[in-house]
Amino acid sequence: MFFDSRNVKYVSEKIYAGESIYNINNYIYSKSYLRKEKIGVIIILACVIAIV
Repeated sequence: MFFDSRNVKYVSEKIYAGESIYNINNYIYSKSYLRKEKIGVIIILACVIAIV
């Protein structure tokens, strides 16, 4: 996989902490290897929503 569980865990914690989806997207886009992979953002958010 092109992303590891630490990123999903970080995003999950942010959702539980009440962070907005906008801030989570900024965090994901700040990862250089996902900057040009919008499908990666969709996959990660789908995984996180499934976890929650």
